[in-house]
Amino acid sequence: MSIHNGNTNENGYLVIDPTNERYRYQKIKEPLKFILQCVYLSLVFFPLLFLSAIKTLIARERSLKGQTVLVTGGAHGLGKELCFKFASLGCSIACVDINDKGSRETVIAIKERYPGVEAHSYHCDVRSKHEIRILHEHVKRDFQHLDILVHNAGDVTSAYLIDFEDKFLDNMIDLNLKSHFLIYREFLPEMIKRNKGHIVAIASLASVYSEMNFSIYTATKHGVLGR
Repeated sequence: MSIHNGNTNENGYLVIDPTNERYRYQKIKEPLKFILQCVYLSLVFFPLLFLSAIKTLIARERSLKGQTVLVTGGAHGLGKELCFKFASLGCSIACVDINDKGSRETVIAIKERYPGVEAHSYHCDVRSKHEIRILHEHVKRDFQHLDILVHNAGDVTSAYLIDFEDKFLDNMIDLNLKSHFLIYREFLPEMIKRNKGHIVAIASLASVYSEMNFSIYTATKHGVLGR
């Protein structure tokens, strides 16, 4: 909302008085807000980064060669790069996505870059309990067991809070949050039975720091972070 003194010029436009106290407050409000956001981000993000660095330094390096890794959302972006990284460490890769073409391309690239590494692509909508169960059966058929589950699949979409439809809300919650419970519930019992396995939940910096029109995305990622 513009702040003005109520005067208009000969063309009918509002004339803002720069000496007006409310106008001067509005002028410094946005830069101040940006500075406070930067300070907040520093207070939240850098301690987490520091703790992660310490854990990395004191952790014992272990070989992952020969282990089977399942990555959801492996057709592109972070998921694809995670598939490449695990493959470079000698892991067998189960690349999961609803984008079949992209998932197959990831697997082809893995086999070209890292000869001898076993990799398969799978179609699965992680919002569906039924499709997750079928995925589990196919993974056991091809790899016998799963050592590491990386749940990376998600949707990053912005929307103005009062404008989005219920379908948008349901999809964001089902994909970014509920799917974590569904897929862990399917694969975790076998890991417990074997007394071996790791689950990696991919969240986001947005889980602790939000931006305009990302309220739903932030809420789902905060749910994944769990604190």
